Amino acid sequence: MIADTLDNLKGAVYPEAFRKAFDFLKTLSPGVADGRYPIDGDRIYASVMSGTTVGTRVDKLEIHRKYIDIQYLFFGNETLVWAPMEGLDACAPFNEEKDCGFLHAPANLSRIALLPGTFAVFFPGDAHNGKLSGPEGDTPFRKVVVKIDASLI
Repeated sequence: MIADTLDNLKGAVYPEAFRKAFDFLKTLSPGVADGRYPIDGDRIYASVMSGTTVGTRVDKLEIHRKYIDIQYLFFGNETLVWAPMEGLDACAPFNEEKDCGFLHAPANLSRIALLPGTFAVFFPGDAHNGKLSGPEGDTPFRKVVVKIDASLI
């Protein structure tokens, strides 16, 4: 898991697939329509979404096997949670087609405050969840999730 800001990328060394994703994020305006945007076909693509945070309780965590997530916040405040997936029990069978599975959340989680202009990277093996409220309660947010095929790294 990595957390940073797009402004901090100067001098940072990331693989080419990450650079493509970051370059794409830098071109987006916060007013871009919700939806899916190809960056490099199905190998790298972005989903723009709007919503409202939904409390602080975490029952399950999401995992991926094929894709890396870069979650970037345009506006609002969103809390993300993270835990290594080792030792966590599955809630349901892994869906290979959607590259998504869910694990029961442990009692102790790392919490990350995602603020406008910040991003968090979750690799396969990083169990995570988002759309959680921070200290200010439920708030509207707008974000982009870039998916990078992990075989590109």
